[in-house]
Amino acid sequence: MTSYDARNPTLYVKGEKPKALPEDGISMAVLVESVRVDGKPQQRHIAYLGSIADSAPLMVRIRFWDKITERLDRLADRLSTAEHKKIEKALSARVPRPTAAQRKQNEARKAKIAAGLEAYLALGEPRRSGPVSGKVLNVRGLT
Repeated sequence: MTSYDARNPTLYVKGEKPKALPEDGISMAVLVESVRVDGKPQQRHIAYLGSIADSAPLMVRIRFWDKITERLDRLADRLSTAEHKKIEKALSARVPRPTAAQRKQNEARKAKIAAGLEAYLALGEPRRSGPVSGKVLNVRGLT
């Protein structure tokens, strides 16, 4: 027999170390609720919220938090406002939420990169110096 307590969801933040980057951990946020199955406590998956490297740069943290907020907003029919805030608070203890000043700094950085890209593209097609011969260059010295 399974009994659900939908009013008591808890946030489970799991830290893993990927094999590709053993020195860097990844935090994975999964929303679960406590459930009893045959009298034993288990966790029932509600939603995957996101994952982020522990050493992620600011722009990645901003995108992470935007996605977290979006996903929690989609769960508004299942979560109260208080639960929403409680989940965000628990997650922000693990992954710091970017401040308004940091978001502004990131927007200025993105604008600077976009302006540089526009200036580069305005130069047009890059020109090649000298004529291109029809000969195939033998790199290994073989004929």
